Amino acid sequence: MHRNILFRSATRLVLAATLLSSAAGAQSIANAGFEVAGTGGADVFANWTEFVSGAGCTTANSGVGQGSTSSGNGANPNRALYIDAVPPTGCLAGVAQTISGLTVGTTYSFSFAARIGSTSNLENNLAVLFGGTEIFAQELSNTAYAVFTATGVATSTSAELRIQGYNRPTMTFVDNVTIAAVSTVPEPSTYALLGTGIAALGLVARARRRTV
Repeated sequence: MHRNILFRSATRLVLAATLLSSAAGAQSIANAGFEVAGTGGADVFANWTEFVSGAGCTTANSGVGQGSTSSGNGANPNRALYIDAVPPTGCLAGVAQTISGLTVGTTYSFSFAARIGSTSNLENNLAVLFGGTEIFAQELSNTAYAVFTATGVATSTSAELRIQGYNRPTMTFVDNVTIAAVSTVPEPSTYALLGTGIAALGLVARARRRTV
């Protein structure tokens, strides 16, 4: 009977360690489809911080907005982020959001739909930064939405996700941003818990062989 109790306890330890290891990476991005407007009007996004930066870059000539489905801007279902930054030297516009609950050492995959308004006089760049590290940078040439992916490794339990760029003479549209954990490095405590459970299972198995 004591062996049965020990076996159940050991099994629970192994199961708990497995669940702890696999539970990491259950993050989400708020207002990922840019559907919800923030305080201040339709071109302000809830849960995102908007910015413009760079020499000669001001809110008068650059910025972001919320494209409507009536003009075909939204990938799904209605609205999208649009980046409208005239590119003098280093001019950028974009949005940022801090993602919390990350696991240090875990690789996260990001996906998003993006397109440009026109290929005429093509001059654009779209970049994604995760925790200050650039994980995606590309000049787009597609006027229909396409899905792009990028990966980054978490170096802290929270990190800023930044989507930025410029486009002349039209706009860059971004929609449906997602995050998912690709691989997880278990914490030392998880390894210790798993080791204790496996050792206990070994003791139970040895005891059962002696009684056979």
